[in-house]
Amino acid sequence: LTTSDVTKTYSGTTTAAGAATVSGGTLYTGDAISGGTFAFSTPTAGIGNKTVTVSGVALNDSNNGSNYTITYADNTTSTINKKALNVVTKSDAKFVTQADNSGYNGANYSGFANNDESVADLGGTLTISRSNSGTNTAGTYSGVLVASGRTSDNYSFNYIAGDYTIVPA
Repeated sequence: LTTSDVTKTYSGTTTAAGAATVSGGTLYTGDAISGGTFAFSTPTAGIGNKTVTVSGVALNDSNNGSNYTITYADNTTSTINKKALNVVTKSDAKFVTQADNSGYNGANYSGFANNDESVADLGGTLTISRSNSGTNTAGTYSGVLVASGRTSDNYSFNYIAGDYTIVPA
């Protein structure tokens, strides 16, 4: 017995919602399999190369399952997709006569899975740039603070740009 391919989004856990299937031999008319425990071998994201283990499948036949010998085969073609993580660039401001702040005002993160609650779990370095950096005229500029640079095996990034205000002197 095995499970069909399981696909889920990264959750930081090994939980899997599998469905038992017969992978070898014959299940006779009137006999059925049900239930089971399914788990990914690791919680990290991966496409088509993740292993799901199977155990505890119930075999219902006219002889309390004694007509069969059950063996389990891992599914090795399942998927854990990366989870979207929002990186929201904080708005910032300066006076016309000042230089831009280094790193601007940073960013907030939302959408971490289960026990991943820190940017320390991410790779890369957050970089924020101002897409209109040549502009120094007083005003509010929407969506010009743009973040980038983060990496992760388990997350894809949705960068949301911040606003920048240049205050008259």
